[in-house]
Amino acid sequence: MHVLIAAGGTGGHVYPGIAVAQQLKKSKVEILFVGRLNNIESRIVAKYNFSYKGIYSEPLPRKISLSIFKFFIKLIIAFFQSLFLIRKFKPDVIVGTGGYVSFTVIAGGWLLKVPTVIHEQNIVPGLTNRILAKIAKKVTVSFIASKKYFTRQEVIISGNPVREEILSLDRDSAIKSLELNKNKITVLVLGGSSGAHTLNLAVIDSLDFLATVRDKIQIIHTTGLDDYELVRSAYQEKGYSARVARFMYDIENAYKSADLVICRAGATTLAEVTALGLPSIVVPYPFATDEHQKKNAQLLADNKAAIMILDRNLGGSKLSVEILNLIQDKEKLALMAANSRKLGKPAAAEEIAELIYFLSG
Repeated sequence: MHVLIAAGGTGGHVYPGIAVAQQLKKSKVEILFVGRLNNIESRIVAKYNFSYKGIYSEPLPRKISLSIFKFFIKLIIAFFQSLFLIRKFKPDVIVGTGGYVSFTVIAGGWLLKVPTVIHEQNIVPGLTNRILAKIAKKVTVSFIASKKYFTRQEVIISGNPVREEILSLDRDSAIKSLELNKNKITVLVLGGSSGAHTLNLAVIDSLDFLATVRDKIQIIHTTGLDDYELVRSAYQEKGYSARVARFMYDIENAYKSADLVICRAGATTLAEVTALGLPSIVVPYPFATDEHQKKNAQLLADNKAAIMILDRNLGGSKLSVEILNLIQDKEKLALMAANSRKLGKPAAAEEIAELIYFLSG
């Protein structure tokens, strides 16, 4: 059995594909990932030892400009590249996990009469998946609230797939791997695969306000490329115990060590947070299309699994108040963790893999 997975644009699109591939690999399914040329997804996929092919792909410009001609040229090239890869690999099923890379691959699969599945991570579907839903054989979504955006009748609420190493690792091993102190409260700060500048600045600004608990906490902080030195220096100057990285490929250790997560509201991040039952302070990215991050975050806040702070209200003082309220109130932190776990769907990857087996005949 051969399965082709189209995943690219951000780590948030790639990791659900990895999670599904891990399930399929147990049955010795041959898997090929397709994503952008020379980008982060190729490095992520390589870490998991899956085959990868890159195609020309870029997002549709939101404004009319000369760049739209470049977009259409690359779109045509990507379509023929997709057809070539499909004919050569001969997949039994094609899976698209959202993002613009999926468009030409799923369209090519439909044209060549290969069964196709798309998965939507966010509550509000992206433009690509809204279009592809009209031709895909099956549509799977992370949230029941997404069903109203698809006109077709059969929409499967699978949840968002989470990688097996995140679910299987134990806390003691994770803490030992990161050389952390198991007696301290661990705060994990995630800005996403590209980082989050305003979130990084707010965390730095909060350090003075958190001085009273400085010796009781330790921080793991992924900064993205641009803010690494700024953030690392701030922790060092203010005497905090912190592990700072531009990007963590072994994020499972960070998750398993964490008592509290501070993050953006990307669907994959929230799926991982809830699958592990972690309480969180969520700051949705303000420029996400259709405010989909805000709606993702609102779902957690409404279910008392997270505290939501809008980016425009974010600052060191505000953030520190929320952090202190949570780490000094163990009962509230435990309640948020329980509510988070109720929202999690740790079996999502297995459910989508079963669907793929079914479609393969």
